[in-house]
Amino acid sequence: MKHMQHTWASHSFQSSKGLRHRSVQALGAMFLILAPFAYSATSQEAQEPENVKVVRQYLEAWNSGKTNDMKKVLDSNVVYFNTSNEVPRTGPESITEVSQFLKQILPDRKMKIRSQPISSDDGVAIEWEFTATKRNSGETSPSSTNISYFGASFFRVLNGKIVYASDYYNHNTMQKQLQP
Repeated sequence: MKHMQHTWASHSFQSSKGLRHRSVQALGAMFLILAPFAYSATSQEAQEPENVKVVRQYLEAWNSGKTNDMKKVLDSNVVYFNTSNEVPRTGPESITEVSQFLKQILPDRKMKIRSQPISSDDGVAIEWEFTATKRNSGETSPSSTNISYFGASFFRVLNGKIVYASDYYNHNTMQKQLQP
């Protein structure tokens, strides 16, 4: 068998037909090497636990500013804690009003998950990066500046709804970047 493989491989180099065959082999080998990476990236979200999918839906709605879509995944008695507040607050509005306020002052604000969420049972933990453009006088100008800071959030999801959410970040970092 080894002799047949060697003969077949050396024959590939002896004609232009063999060179084309070698190119096809090389492309096939590249596909086999890269296919698992493509599969893992696309199937990773498909195979995620339901609680992680709910958190992703929440973040998509938060990023787009769609309050009604946020409310679809928030329990009516959701408890929300944010490090810039002194005490936890209850109800979907405690979360949606933060999103809407930030959308007014930073229309292009986004929270992007930095690494694969961690989940167990009903809990989900994410590390995120907040980005936005600070506009002067409400307009984009050469003196507009980018805002960026990191944080982490923890969620509890029951029956497809977020019942607890908390955001942890350095509030001073955000405030310094927002100052004129």
